Amino acid sequence: MLFSAFKRLANINKDRNPNQTSEFSANLFKEPQEHALFKAFNALKTSAFESLDSKIEAYFSLHAPLEEYFKSVLVMDKDLEIQKNRKNFLWNVYQSFLEIGDIKEIAI
Repeated sequence: MLFSAFKRLANINKDRNPNQTSEFSANLFKEPQEHALFKAFNALKTSAFESLDSKIEAYFSLHAPLEEYFKSVLVMDKDLEIQKNRKNFLWNVYQSFLEIGDIKEIAI
């Protein structure tokens, strides 16, 4: 469910200073799931949406790549450069979701 993946995104980023740099490099991605999420996210970020509904639908399509990412990728990698890169990437994904709303606040 997208709500659980979004909640994980929110939890990873809950203590982050919004003024902190959020640059990341796809060249540092090691796992196929990192590349898959990046590809899906990048396609979203470069799309022009006809309506808010189409944008929301597109963001909900990130459910599968997000779930696979969280199943397979250790965000808190022992290599601090990899860890920072992953956290920065997830910050960018999280901030993009917030453009449509704070999904964790939706009552089910």
